[in-house]
Parts: sequence; structure tokens; C-alpha cells
Amino acid sequence: MSFCCFSGCSQKHLELVEIDRNTIENEDDIKNIDNAVFDDKNSSDGNGSLMLKVENSTKITLLHKNDIDTKECSLVILMMFRTSDIDAKDNLFLELSTVQLSGLNTTTRSVRKLIEFSPEWAETSITLVPEPEYYPDNFTLQLISNGTGTIWIDDIVVTKSPLRK
Repeated sequence: MSFCCFSGCSQKHLELVEIDRNTIENEDDIKNIDNAVFDDKNSSDGNGSLMLKVENSTKITLLHKNDIDTKECSLVILMMFRTSDIDAKDNLFLELSTVQLSGLNTTTRSVRKLIEFSPEWAETSITLVPEPEYYPDNFTLQLISNGTGTIWIDDIVVTKSPLRK
């Protein structure tokens, strides 16, 4: 597979290496996500999904991971999603925030991706290509909405990809 971080990005990925998979198959899989409801009727794989009812300026943490090794790698997060009853004027984003801890110094980077509304299950991904000498130790994936409606999320997969030299 080949991904690019932003349009015009010159960094290409060689391969995706899975470092974590969050399948959503029961209520325990979503217990740390605020306002999430397990939905056993809507799923991309038949095992259930996370359902969120969003109202105006909503920011929900979907995933947080510590102690990741991203040296000379891009961080790529893939997930399945679908939406319902979201107005076309509203925006829905994924935000990937990372932190590099180095001694007493902390550096933070973020990237946002606009999600297109889809009544059918669709895959989306968000990629962070690190700057030289910036190798994050942890990350947080958040969903940001400025409208109302319903969002389903299924199977969040965290991968990394060595940068082509």
C-alpha cells in the first residue's frame, strides 16, 4: 500500500506494519470513549461498531497510545466509518496529535483530516509524517464535529511505515 500525508507530499511509504488493532466487537471495546454506544446492528465486519451522536462543537478521544516507536516512520491510522443525518454545511475531522518527550522538553504536532460524509461504510486514514528528529512517543486520535448527527466507527488500525530514503 502507498499513502501520502497531504496533497503534494513527496514522502512515499514502503509498507504498512500493524502495531495495534482496535476491533469493536462488544461494549468493553468502547468503555473508554465518552458518549459512545455499542451498536450490534451496524458494522463493517458484522461484529458491531461504536456509535456516536454528536451535537455542535464535539471533540471525542477515540484512541490514545503511549510508548510507540516511530523512529524514521510515518504513523498511519486507518478506520471504517459511516455517517447519518449530518448536514452538508457541517464539518467532521479526525485529528492526530503526537507528543515527543525528550528529557525536560516536550514537542507537540497535530494534523487534521476532513472526513467526507458517507451513508455506507467507507475507509479513511490519517497520516503523520514526522519532521527530521521528531519521533513521537505517544499519540491521541480525536473526532471533531461542529454539527449534529450520528457517526459509526469500526476497526481502528494503527500502523507505521518506514519512510523511503
